[in-house]
Amino acid sequence: MDNDGHIDIVTANEGEDTVSILTGNGDGSFGTLVAYDFGDRPQCVAVGDLDGDGNMDVAAVNSNDTFLSVRMGNGDGTLGVRRTFASGENPVDLEFGDLDGDGDLDIAVTNYFRSDVTILFNNGNGFFNSRDTFDSVSGPINIELGDLDGDDDLDIAIASSPDDAVAILFNNGDGTFSSEVLYDAGDETQCVALGDVDGDGDLDIAATNVLDDKVLVMRNNGAGVFSSPARYSVRSFPSYVAMADLDGDGDVDLAVSNTGSNNMSVLLNNGDGTYATQRTNSASSQPEMIVLGDIDADADVDVVVANRNGNVSVFVNQCGVPCLADQNNDGELNFFDVSAFLVAYLDGDLSVDFDGNGQLNFFDVSEFLVSYQDGCP
Repeated sequence: MDNDGHIDIVTANEGEDTVSILTGNGDGSFGTLVAYDFGDRPQCVAVGDLDGDGNMDVAAVNSNDTFLSVRMGNGDGTLGVRRTFASGENPVDLEFGDLDGDGDLDIAVTNYFRSDVTILFNNGNGFFNSRDTFDSVSGPINIELGDLDGDDDLDIAIASSPDDAVAILFNNGDGTFSSEVLYDAGDETQCVALGDVDGDGDLDIAATNVLDDKVLVMRNNGAGVFSSPARYSVRSFPSYVAMADLDGDGDVDLAVSNTGSNNMSVLLNNGDGTYATQRTNSASSQPEMIVLGDIDADADVDVVVANRNGNVSVFVNQCGVPCLADQNNDGELNFFDVSAFLVAYLDGDLSVDFDGNGQLNFFDVSEFLVSYQDGCP
């Protein structure tokens, strides 16, 4: 937001009618929060260069109204005046993308009560005087854009909680869309994410099932036709899922926010589009929206989760940092690691001299226990 090369955090604060900016310091820490009025109940926020000036702009849907709000970025971390554009009844999510192929960012919005999607077409200067609406599934919630059928334009994927489905709308190449194609996705589908899970060059789908405590993966055949879902257990009430290479091995992993259990699950890709058993990290109260990016500028992907109690949890990726408690280096902590540590300690093996003072004592035991409790990176 301030053009310093560090990732910043922008959040929609529905209960305060504001959007907040936290500018990143590049080391995983952030500056003082600055809040901007964004109208009635801004529920979701998107960031991108809407007016072509090289600065990041901000838009948010006003969920208690029929429009969205936009503020242009000044390039120094501050925002300009608020503008509003009609979107639809009870808009709940939005995404930026060039939907009509004219080189600028348009906005796609899901409207919950009318069960449709509104496309606001950018004039090229950040004004949206033209729009079109397309029927969608019942109660569309989360929306994602990506080229799902390999024809070089952006298609739409939508999660529908009332219909327990993922809906696909294919772009005709000009910003108009075909009738939806529905896929059964399980009990109360809340969020959808796109990424190439099996390394075949096309975009697959991940989605959350809130009431099933599952995240599902559907593979693309390359033409926008998706397989039956493979389901993976996470924790309680998974709300959002995001996809990126979290462990640096070149494939796409999953990060899931679990609203009911106040934590975040990571599922690592086995390299073939299937996923290992989840690892969990504690978050704050009722985590929801989850985004990924290199927060501390160390060339790996970190996780940021927005929590309902008015804060964000930042999970700094520890890949490459030794896990002291993982004594057998299998990536898991269990009885065998405790046993290996005790044997080494009782044998006087300085490989467990974690504080490097040349002797084994209470401090080494303490470091092992702390590392074990924290879990492997």
